[in-house]
Amino acid sequence: MHLKRLSAAALSLSLAASLTAFAAELPQPESVVDVPIPARYTAQVTVNGKTLEPVTFENVDPVTYEVTQVTMSMEDIPGAPTGYIPMRILCAADPKGYADWIPAEDSAVFSFRGNSFVVRFGDMRVEMDGETLEGVKAYLSQGVTFLPASFLSTLEGVTVDNHPEMDSEHYDISFYVDPVLTLCDTVAEGADMAAGMELTGDIFEMYGMDLANFESISGYMPLMNTQADTVVIGKYAEKADKAAAKTDLEKLKAAQMQAFEHYLPDVYEVAKAGQIAESEDGAWVMLIISEDNDAAIQLFRQGVAGL
Repeated sequence: MHLKRLSAAALSLSLAASLTAFAAELPQPESVVDVPIPARYTAQVTVNGKTLEPVTFENVDPVTYEVTQVTMSMEDIPGAPTGYIPMRILCAADPKGYADWIPAEDSAVFSFRGNSFVVRFGDMRVEMDGETLEGVKAYLSQGVTFLPASFLSTLEGVTVDNHPEMDSEHYDISFYVDPVLTLCDTVAEGADMAAGMELTGDIFEMYGMDLANFESISGYMPLMNTQADTVVIGKYAEKADKAAAKTDLEKLKAAQMQAFEHYLPDVYEVAKAGQIAESEDGAWVMLIISEDNDAAIQLFRQGVAGL
């Protein structure tokens, strides 16, 4: 399933062994602080109260271009200065986050909670929106990129509690996760849908949808013009015109059909087979266009029962 992780491309064996070629290509910076750095990462990091889970990604040898699967976990990453957090594993904790190394530019790009930034390994500077951030420096060790928790706390929608009352280093990072969008992720994964673009109110309105009929609505449409995969889940407003709401969802389906009618016949048939389904209590509605609509509908009905 491609939806949740690494939209841009994107140790275990030992992390150092897995990324030896990667690390050798990049300059190793001087310590950013004048205190000893532990051999292994010792800080505790949680996201919305949960510890960071291991993440698996593709590693490309810069010499042979051999691709290997690498698993990164908090237990085996190298140490870093106080106040620094490993970015790839953190970005993996964000349903729409990603991390990608760009060898040709000697840099890496990260996205966390919709905030995208670039680390330039030549001097460890950090850029957002093409501008270098003053006073923010990355740290690199054995191919693992770290950024200051103080920087993460400045990102829109992100809160970082460094628990000053504790003797040990601990960072609790929190952000709001739309439960409807999370359900869309679950449905998309279960139906083996391709990566999607998150839909916003402006996009829904662009398709002529009356959002007054929905108390909440979230979804994804395809990123590529070779896919029709679409999932939209909405909760009806108290005084919703349900028939009109479903008609608006049909407009989305029709737009997908029209996009492929004279272009990709197989994808057109997938769009044509899209369905609109309601929850058993009639409070929720979903548009699903996928290779496995039945599985998606089952997951939808199970999911909204818990919301």
